[in-house]
Amino acid sequence: MRGRREGTSHWVLEAPCEAFFNLRQLRKIPINWAMYQMKEYFYIKRCTTCQAYGHRANSKECKFTTPFCGCCGLRNNTRNCRNDELDCINCAESNRNRGTHYTIRHRRRTSNFQPISTGFMNFLEIASLFLHNEVTSC
Repeated sequence: MRGRREGTSHWVLEAPCEAFFNLRQLRKIPINWAMYQMKEYFYIKRCTTCQAYGHRANSKECKFTTPFCGCCGLRNNTRNCRNDELDCINCAESNRNRGTHYTIRHRRRTSNFQPISTGFMNFLEIASLFLHNEVTSC
């Protein structure tokens, strides 16, 4: 992928679990006698039609044709939203279906989005076990 600055590029690499955690500790990866900076890349699919995570818009997995807004959670396109009140459709649905108590007064694309940040923290806890050799296999 092309980088932001001219003459730079980004590569996406996949590595076996054990090798990844070793490289992650170094924060650099050696390629052809040169060291390159490395960081984790998390790609989480999000549907722009129903705002759910795990699939993309226009896929067979999305059961909705009318879009839900990513700001207010109502049945309008996010680009055309004129509503001042923010409601995260994902947190509201989790509260209704799973009995969670997430705050819903935020956009669906925010840093304190509870279900994603909780899942991410669980991933980091598991990763730290690998880094401290408390788990021996991936």
